[in-house]
Amino acid sequence: MSPAELVRRGHVAGLDAIAVTDHDTLAGTAEALVAGAAAARPEIAALKSHVAALDAAAKAQRATSLPQAGLSAGYDYANPNPRILPLSAQWKGTWSIGVNVSIIAFDGGRTGAAVAQARAEADAERKALEELERRVRLEVTTRFLDLETARAAIPVAERSLEAAKENVQVSQDRYREGVIPSSELLDAETGLLRAGLDRTAATTAFEVARAGLDRAAGN
Repeated sequence: MSPAELVRRGHVAGLDAIAVTDHDTLAGTAEALVAGAAAARPEIAALKSHVAALDAAAKAQRATSLPQAGLSAGYDYANPNPRILPLSAQWKGTWSIGVNVSIIAFDGGRTGAAVAQARAEADAERKALEELERRVRLEVTTRFLDLETARAAIPVAERSLEAAKENVQVSQDRYREGVIPSSELLDAETGLLRAGLDRTAATTAFEVARAGLDRAAGN
């Protein structure tokens, strides 16, 4: 399952409060999102490929300093065959096999320097990869916590809105009965408007946080 589906199906589907509140479950979801981001983020994939290429280059440089062996084989069919003495005017075939071994006794340290440079470049890129993975982990975890915070604010805003509606209803009844002045009714209606705006802000913050997590997860 992709990180986006983990978010939508298992954790924050819609704007209702999620049922999952166990800390270990939330931590597991965050880890799954981090793992998904490590596999999906293109900059991580590119850096991993670069590290692999540099490692291969270092191995290739190292191989040039090792003894090199070669094997060759041939078949001659001639009339006369110069490999058969004494020569005779007949078609004859002969096999030949050769082995050659070459060793670089001294190259002025060029091979060693090239190997060291290739390894240093690979190690530097490997550290850069580790740092990038740490940054991605932090980014995904932060966005996940932002989403949790935004998600928790929605039911609070909903309860405040319901309370404001009830307050307006009561205030209207009391105003009709002449118990309160119109200013108190106006205050109740203003509170209802403010509660509605707060709920809209909470749901908007939730959607923004979910979009931020999707981007951090590489979707």
